[in-house]
Amino acid sequence: MSARNRPDGTNITMNNEIRNNLQAEAVEALLKQKRLIVNWGTGVGKSRVAVQAATRLYDTGLTRILLLVAETAHKANWAAEFAQMGNHSEDVFGKMTVECYASLKKYQDTQWDLIIADEAHHLRSENRIGLLSSLKGEFVLCLSATLSEKNDGKSLLKALESTFGQFEQRSFTLQQSIDAKVLGEPRIYVHVLTLRNGVQNQQVTLTRGFPKARKKICCTYEQAGTYLNDLDRYPNLELVVSCSPKQGYALLTQEVKKAKAEYMDLWHQSSGIFASTVSEKDLESKHNAWMLLGSKRKFFLGRCKTEFAKWLIRQTGEQKFICFCSDVQQGIDLGGDRIVNSKRRDNADVIRAFNEGETRSLFAVGMLQEGVSLHGIEVGICLQLGGKERVFIQKFGRAMRAENPIQHIVIFNNTHDVDYFRTAVENIDKRFIKYRRYTDDDNLPWQS
Repeated sequence: MSARNRPDGTNITMNNEIRNNLQAEAVEALLKQKRLIVNWGTGVGKSRVAVQAATRLYDTGLTRILLLVAETAHKANWAAEFAQMGNHSEDVFGKMTVECYASLKKYQDTQWDLIIADEAHHLRSENRIGLLSSLKGEFVLCLSATLSEKNDGKSLLKALESTFGQFEQRSFTLQQSIDAKVLGEPRIYVHVLTLRNGVQNQQVTLTRGFPKARKKICCTYEQAGTYLNDLDRYPNLELVVSCSPKQGYALLTQEVKKAKAEYMDLWHQSSGIFASTVSEKDLESKHNAWMLLGSKRKFFLGRCKTEFAKWLIRQTGEQKFICFCSDVQQGIDLGGDRIVNSKRRDNADVIRAFNEGETRSLFAVGMLQEGVSLHGIEVGICLQLGGKERVFIQKFGRAMRAENPIQHIVIFNNTHDVDYFRTAVENIDKRFIKYRRYTDDDNLPWQS
């Protein structure tokens, strides 16, 4: 046990003994059983199990080691993990093969003494499982924080066992880590906002037809139906609608429902007596159009949270925080001049500056949920929710290593945000959650 103090002066006891025992037992289980899945929440030490196992096997002469990672940026994180363990683990890492899942094809029909699959949920696709099945591994170690039956864990386990044989599983969830005092008790603040209708401060762009033939039209929400419903006059259209947040969400919901109905209608045709008249390409096109509009609606909700997020960030004071944004522009609007995203080449520099204390804020778009060590985060801010519990748990875990972890979740009432939120916190103890509701009748501080 190690004792630390919260900022309010109360004492929190962190149980390092449990963490160390879990790691040691997992290493021994792998060495004995040769097949192991470590499914632990953040902060328990999955990577340390891999480092210790790789080093011990290397010392016995089993030197052909393959480490599979989700993204190129994760390679540097693993180098740091091996270096931190001391002894000669850093030298072991230098002689290992470290590769991204996307490059698995290069290693078909190869043989290894140890295969380590980091963030193993990335193996769920049939293509990757197929490529992995051609590999031969004496020892196989899979690491993840989010494998569960709900998150395709059962199907992935079946595929792994059909390739490598029976796996032993070691699970220790985020909630178990909190209960065992391996992690501190979080304070989760859910800010429930209402989409406003009085101010026309949003734009929604809807398109159809051939891109080069589209006619661009700007209109109000009330005028939008005139153009959207007239396919004969406007078969190729780029419609830019000025609207309130509430109107924009209603318009996008209407278009999502319409796209879903068109896809389902075609799907039923493909399953019936007219199946021969429906091509796979047409069916895929309708499905993609539906999914695209659903994503556009989700990002619209995220963007509508920008003004509130500015106020929320000011409330963090001098605390170090990470903010998961809807898009790069939102990160810029919130004050981030270097937002971590898949298109930037200097992500490593941004992360280094944050870890070394040169900056206290980190803005991320579609990245940093997993696989990268981030130091000193005290507050997590989640503006973009999705339909998968796995993604939220990964984001949530980013602030969980703090002594007094705080998580802010921003949602809009009476929208799909509510469904996303319920999915996200389904397995989190509700006593950690506090709700703060705001309405148009409130004196809204972020609008002053």
